[in-house]
Amino acid sequence: MIPTVEAQKVDFSMYSDFIHYAETIDCGKVYPLSIAEGIQDGEIFANSINDHSAVLFWHHSGFAFFAGKPDETFLENIYELILNKNNTNPRRFVLLVKDEKIEKFFQLKENIILEKRYLFEYPQKERSVDFNLPAGYELREINTSLLSGIHGNIVPSLFWKDIDKFFEPANKKSRLNC
Repeated sequence: MIPTVEAQKVDFSMYSDFIHYAETIDCGKVYPLSIAEGIQDGEIFANSINDHSAVLFWHHSGFAFFAGKPDETFLENIYELILNKNNTNPRRFVLLVKDEKIEKFFQLKENIILEKRYLFEYPQKERSVDFNLPAGYELREINTSLLSGIHGNIVPSLFWKDIDKFFEPANKKSRLNC
């Protein structure tokens, strides 16, 4: 089945209008909120400019989340996006979803690998900023020099397109300290 209407990519200037959609996600809302709030990079797609009954948040890291009630046409559009036939976006697409209807839709599609993941969430509460560091250690705000020493799989470049975006004032609260 070929979709008759493509899902619309939302203009970045409208991302904050989608914060309340991100807050409804029951499968981990940290990434969708970080996109809608402009803290981390990602894209938002909706049924259309005026119809937000189905919304997809696709984080720069590849994690993707649905909000609303996606119908079969919207799901077909997202399937086409996942296949990336035009080679316009090489990043991965890891859809996190609890909805059995959506899961079943993708089970029937070719070139889709389904896996189970665990989601851990912690209650939001005030965190103490009083650290008992071992002798010889200090707590400093991260800078470009310290950032260049961070290596591994889970590093800021997985979540931000470039280092300048990571250091924007809006991201100051989410930065790592070391």
